[in-house]
Amino acid sequence: MAFDGSGKTDTVRERYCSMLREIAAVAGQIEFTIGEHYHHYSPSVRTLVDEFLSSAWGQIIHVCERPFAVIESGLEANHQAVLNQQFRHAGGASSQVFAGLINRPPAKDGKKAKANATVREIIVLVRKCIERAKLACRTLFWTLTIPGSGWDPLTRQLEESLNAFNTIPTAPSRGILIEIALRRSMGKNVLNANNKVVKRIPNQVAKQNIEAWKTSDRVSQDLRLVFHTKQNGALFDGLERTTTEQADGTISITYDGKFINYHYAGTPTMHFICAHNWYVPENLANADTMRDWIVGSTRPKCRLFAHANEIYTMLREEHLGTAHMNAVGSARRRLEPIETAVVTRFEADHRRVHQKEDFPLIRPVVITDFHGNPSNMSLVGRTKDYGISISRSLKPTLCCFACRCIYGYRSLFTPIDQETQKREFISFDWKDRIIEHCCAESAASMQCALYNTARNGMAHQ
Repeated sequence: MAFDGSGKTDTVRERYCSMLREIAAVAGQIEFTIGEHYHHYSPSVRTLVDEFLSSAWGQIIHVCERPFAVIESGLEANHQAVLNQQFRHAGGASSQVFAGLINRPPAKDGKKAKANATVREIIVLVRKCIERAKLACRTLFWTLTIPGSGWDPLTRQLEESLNAFNTIPTAPSRGILIEIALRRSMGKNVLNANNKVVKRIPNQVAKQNIEAWKTSDRVSQDLRLVFHTKQNGALFDGLERTTTEQADGTISITYDGKFINYHYAGTPTMHFICAHNWYVPENLANADTMRDWIVGSTRPKCRLFAHANEIYTMLREEHLGTAHMNAVGSARRRLEPIETAVVTRFEADHRRVHQKEDFPLIRPVVITDFHGNPSNMSLVGRTKDYGISISRSLKPTLCCFACRCIYGYRSLFTPIDQETQKREFISFDWKDRIIEHCCAESAASMQCALYNTARNGMAHQ
């Protein structure tokens, strides 16, 4: 990222205050997510934990630390005046992103001190946020490499080991953590030659448990994960944190009464949990090697930090691969004409289509027609796999209309009321899906295909 000092002083201030806000948010959510991993410590998921640590460390370096260094040095060298101004984010409004974190003594005349921090003060706090995230990552790494932990002892300096992770795995850390939690908490135990549990795989009991998921509390209980709720942060200097997700998607985190507004904070909007090859009979000789939990996630994003979003977009495209993205595009191009044909038939038999009244009747027919052609489902279809979509706060939800067509996962989620399903059929708009592979199901489908190809040479079933 290059420093852009063009424009008036206020323009420069708002441009980089917005970025600082997001950098602190991303660092904070990484620290929070690493803290959640401690519920799922086990040598049996070594590979996934390596990926999890690498993803977290890579985000700290590429999304937080390096852009922060560019902003700090650029303002110091070219815009000293900005550093002494009040911190204001893009849009001109006074930002409360760090309200309460700056403790000022009362003014000499006894009047109340100014509420807003200066940009220079905020830079100090952002640096602390990044260092806290790095400390959390180092602490987890150290815990996993002590003698007796099941990991090999350290053979080189800790920092050098972490710097070997100086890239970002293409899967986001929260999605990896959900997969770790599933393999530790849900399903049938798989034992090794020494009769020790290696992992857990999907079974009938796990399927029934997931079918009972209606609220984020139930998901959190079964997975032993807490995203965006009250969490004791003993690992991080004993600070207690409270996290709340607002209706507009804004995430607010409080440390000991000190408020930080997190927005999206580099987290995926949705995750998709797949009980892969669940249909394989449990008594089959190789069932334990065929069944597994697979988690796909949407692209992480930040609301006000374009550089971070560019990195996340690049990583997601690398994660999915060109062949998979092209296959999803082909499925999309086949799907839209099918919907047009169904609409035409409906209008010929009934009346002109009204979205609110008729889409709940038309779109189930579209799904059936699309799935009725085997060549459509040979692209990225997963009609034999079960799965469930959950939000960033672990709330179960319906897959969107396009995903139900293109991927065909058998949903384990049944809405409490039918109106929820009707709203999904009504609200889906093709104009909102400029990128065909944007959904979490796309990442899950790609990983399922790789899993099958590695074992039996057949990508789709």
